[in-house]
Amino acid sequence: MFVRILMVYMCIHGVSPKVEEVEGVIGASVVLPCSGREDQPSLESIEVYWRHNSNLNVYDINKGKGSAEKQQLEYKNRVETFPEGYLKGNFSLQLNNLRDTDAGTYSCYINKEQSIQKVKLQLKDGIRPNNSTDLSTEKPDMLNKGAQTGPEKIVTTSLLAISILLFV
Repeated sequence: MFVRILMVYMCIHGVSPKVEEVEGVIGASVVLPCSGREDQPSLESIEVYWRHNSNLNVYDINKGKGSAEKQQLEYKNRVETFPEGYLKGNFSLQLNNLRDTDAGTYSCYINKEQSIQKVKLQLKDGIRPNNSTDLSTEKPDMLNKGAQTGPEKIVTTSLLAISILLFV
């Protein structure tokens, strides 16, 4: 509720947060920056709320302690913060195992400072950690589904070239 009131207040008074852009790779991790005053009075006074696309609850820091209690299911076990940096104003969030649906704008609301920081996360494809680059173990029908781009195309093209050289 407080987050919505803060957003309305900032809109009425013409306060528009700067949007920082961050690039991530699907399957990897990314740190979304958020910083407050460098001299936080106490852990108990710290309240920070991370939201995705304005309404999805990513993570809360209440009274200096991380809380995933109201966290949306899609972020469970994928979010980390840096508690040792809270008193120095570091409220950055690390999002692990990035998914296509993670792209968008993240908002970091720092309650006591009445500030909002926005981070736009753009994602690009990469070789996912759980995927094997050894295509020989894949089913043949899975290799030809859809157009391949990026690293998958390079690996497939390389394997094709090697196969042609071996059989010629």
